[in-house]
Amino acid sequence: MAASAVDDAWFAVKAVETTHPVRRVVALRCQNENGPCPLLAVVNALEFKSELGRAGDENDASDATRASTPASLRETMSRVMEHMLVRAEAMAKREDVDEETVRMTLDDATATLERSAKGVDVNVRFDACESFEYTKEMTMFDLCGLRLVHGWVVGEVEHGAETARLCSSVGYNGLVERLIDLRTTASGEGTREGREEGNGETRTLEASVSGASAGEAREGETSGEREERELLERAMRLSMEDSRDAKLARAMHEADLIETFLNDTASQLTLTGLAQIRERIQEREYAVLFRNNHFSVITKVDGELYALVTDSGYQDEPDVVWEVLGGARDGTFANSEFRPFEPRAEGAGAASPTTQTASALPDTFLRAAPSTTEPASSPTSDEKSDYAVALELQAQFEEEERLALRAAERRVAERRAEARAAQSQPAPPASSRPTTRGARKPKPKKSSSSVADSCAIM
Repeated sequence: MAASAVDDAWFAVKAVETTHPVRRVVALRCQNENGPCPLLAVVNALEFKSELGRAGDENDASDATRASTPASLRETMSRVMEHMLVRAEAMAKREDVDEETVRMTLDDATATLERSAKGVDVNVRFDACESFEYTKEMTMFDLCGLRLVHGWVVGEVEHGAETARLCSSVGYNGLVERLIDLRTTASGEGTREGREEGNGETRTLEASVSGASAGEAREGETSGEREERELLERAMRLSMEDSRDAKLARAMHEADLIETFLNDTASQLTLTGLAQIRERIQEREYAVLFRNNHFSVITKVDGELYALVTDSGYQDEPDVVWEVLGGARDGTFANSEFRPFEPRAEGAGAASPTTQTASALPDTFLRAAPSTTEPASSPTSDEKSDYAVALELQAQFEEEERLALRAAERRVAERRAEARAAQSQPAPPASSRPTTRGARKPKPKKSSSSVADSCAIM
């Protein structure tokens, strides 16, 4: 990164008072539309944890002064780098860690920190909220002592056992690749090698039955023996076609399940993921949440999850600090003490508490899915637990899976009927049969209903 680019980048700073782990004023760095959210999430989390060293007096007055001064990108990166060096030195003193491991970890974390001004690529896995495909980018969070989590988790109760089996074993990139492969198989556009392999298997099985290529007469074979052999070959071809049809139906069904999961969880936050985060994050722990290519500070207070609001549009609103994730208050704002946001009396144009929620955020800002317009006091929204909602979703998804599988089976049955009808047509007289040896009867044209529409990949 060029020095001029670092010197020219500045962040607006918002003074936020916190009481944990000690009462003090935190210099919260705000993010504009194109701000480096990985770096800001790390530095803001460390600020809340009171783990960043500060020069000068360590009292409220110095904190307040620092919190009112814009922060440069260079100064922000330097403070994170100092913190990583301190932790690397402490790691090197441990008997169970060798110096080479510490050096490689620090080198990877430093390289990631330098790239964090432009963004950090991570690939989530769908089996757990802390599951990511390991890359060097992960070392920055590890060395800073910050837990990285996501809420895009598949669950048997929420999404169905078969969907969980398909999605939990891979990451996002692998799941998209699997979806492409399944759609390719379902559309009959397999690779050339795969088609040649299938044709070779057919010829091998036919030869094992007849002792010769399909359609060839064996020396000394009587007409009765040839008819018996042809019937056996026909039965074998139908059996192989049934096997291919079953494979096709399974590919179509699995592709539909994966695509449904990706579409229904486009917000990258599931009930299963929220429950796991709520269970694994400690009370008042500051971690980093990855969602929709955005990194944000997340914490848990009294069992509720809160995401830090860093959008620069709220820099001048001191009581908009956290956004509630999940539960009856999902999507609403809270102040620095995690109390519901209420506009100040002197704000003539302030919005009412019922309308000032996360829906006012820009589209690029991290926020949960819009909450229901039903009043928060409604017993149907307050008293219904996450588990009850998950059970309803489970029943819905299982019914959709059954309908999709039945539709695929109907399409396969139609293809089988067409194939058998074509095979049952009376053979032409012997004199009109082609004399070319080894010629094979063309397969019946497949019904257009058996070909699945290709999907648009994210």
